[in-house]
Amino acid sequence: MIPASSNPFTPAAGVIAASVLFACPCAAQVKQEPPPLISDRPDFTESSNAVPRGLLQIESGFTFTNDSSGFRLFNAPETLLRWGAGHRSEWRLGLPDVLAQRRVGRRTGFGDGYLGFKRELGHVKGLEAAIVPGVSLPTGSAGFGTGGLDPEILLTWAAPLGGPWAISGQFGAAWFRNETERSLNWSPTVSVGRSLGGRWNTFVEYAGSFTGGDSEVHLLHHGYLYSLTPNSQLDIHGGFGLSRDAPDFFIGAGIVVRF
Repeated sequence: MIPASSNPFTPAAGVIAASVLFACPCAAQVKQEPPPLISDRPDFTESSNAVPRGLLQIESGFTFTNDSSGFRLFNAPETLLRWGAGHRSEWRLGLPDVLAQRRVGRRTGFGDGYLGFKRELGHVKGLEAAIVPGVSLPTGSAGFGTGGLDPEILLTWAAPLGGPWAISGQFGAAWFRNETERSLNWSPTVSVGRSLGGRWNTFVEYAGSFTGGDSEVHLLHHGYLYSLTPNSQLDIHGGFGLSRDAPDFFIGAGIVVRF
């Protein structure tokens, strides 16, 4: 899977929060509501919003991936720690996953960690945008990690489509180390989200991953999000491959908690 996940409802959440605030300023003064919870999972597209200053957001889950060649992969806990460092910015720490892989035999190990930073760029030609530079950390077991520091950068965008609909996407580039050299990988995504009313949201997403002329992965991804409280969220999602190099299907679930 492409290592990225986010909530595609960023514009809608911001519009709803603003409308509630300005509809009744007196109520806002009496009881200040928490800002909308905007996660970076479960879709591959990162949100264009940073965690509010001083808050810690923990995002975690699991994914099972299956391929007709006999390849199976289970990874968990997909933990991303996001800390609001200041105005429109956050620090990001991805903890190493436990990976269980099966093809001919079964192998288990740790994946690489991740350290990154998100900076909101504000409104750019009608779009909310953010830049997310980061680097992988060489914590992976043999055969599961690259053994080095691999830089990446993401440019995310989001916009309302009217009513309960919103659209978001990103352009990503990463330089991965292999046995002899580095390879450039780029990963575009587009995600269309819709509020289902009440506490439910849903999305449909395209995600691609391209490494030179060696590999082309095209995925179709769909999921649902359920708001437990203003500071917690559950998700369930799945998808399937549209190209030869893509997995047959993947499924997963997760939780987001903010303190």
